[in-house]
Amino acid sequence: MSNDDQLAPLVDTLTQTPLSILKICRAYERHAPNHSRYTDQIGDEIYRLGQKALNITDGSRPSYQRMIDALCKQLGSPAQEDELADDETALLNVFTSQRLSSIPTDKQQAAVNEARQAAAEGARSFLSAAEWPPLAACLLQIAFLCGTHTEVARASKGTKAVNSTPAPISNAEALVISNDSGTPVLTLAQISPPDSEAGWRKVSKDDTGISRLNPLLQVVPGMAMAVEVGTSNYMNVSRAGIQFAIFLL
Repeated sequence: MSNDDQLAPLVDTLTQTPLSILKICRAYERHAPNHSRYTDQIGDEIYRLGQKALNITDGSRPSYQRMIDALCKQLGSPAQEDELADDETALLNVFTSQRLSSIPTDKQQAAVNEARQAAAEGARSFLSAAEWPPLAACLLQIAFLCGTHTEVARASKGTKAVNSTPAPISNAEALVISNDSGTPVLTLAQISPPDSEAGWRKVSKDDTGISRLNPLLQVVPGMAMAVEVGTSNYMNVSRAGIQFAIFLL
C-alpha cells in the first residue's frame, strides 16, 4: 500500500546497518529506488531483526504486534493487549516533540524521522540486543504508515458513503411529514438509482420491517392527511387498518 517515498525511511535504516543484508539483496540492487517493487524483501529483513531482538530461536517469524508490544515494554511504555493502534500512537507520541496528530500532515514524516532517530538512540542506550536500534526505527515508520493508511481508508469510506446516497430529483417533489414544531421527521422523494447497493436494504412486499412505519404514520393528523389527499394526486390505500397516501405518477 505504501509508495516509494514512504518506504524509503525503512530502506535507509536497513541499508545503513550491518545487521541487515538488504543492501546486497539482488531485489534491492535491481529495483531501488523503486522500493515498492520489493516490499517482501524489506519485510523479511525487518522480521529477521525482530527474531534476533526478541531472541527467537525456533525459526518462527514474530508478528508485527508482538514486535510492537516488545518495543513498548522495553522502553517502559505499557502495551495494551489487542489495542495495536493505541500502542502505535503511544510510541510515536513518546518520541515526537508534540503529539503527531497536532502536526500538519505535510510535516509529519519529518517529525517521524526525528522520532525514529530518538527511538534508535534510546534502544541503543538501554537495550542489549544490537538489533533493537534499527528495529525500533523501522517499527516507528511502520506505525506511522499504518496510521496514515487507516486515515486515508476512513476518509475514502466516508466520501463513498456520502456519494452513494443520491439526492432527490427535485426537493419540490418531496413529501415531507413534520411534527408540531415544523421539524421534518420523514421525507419521501424520488431518487436516482444508486451506483451501489451497499448500505441499502431491499424491501419486498413480504418484508415485515415495513410495518415499522406504522407508528410514525399513525401520528399524522387525519384532517391534514384528508386535505392533502383531496387536493393532490394521491389515492387512499388501507392496509391493516392504517391509511397510506400513495402519489400517482
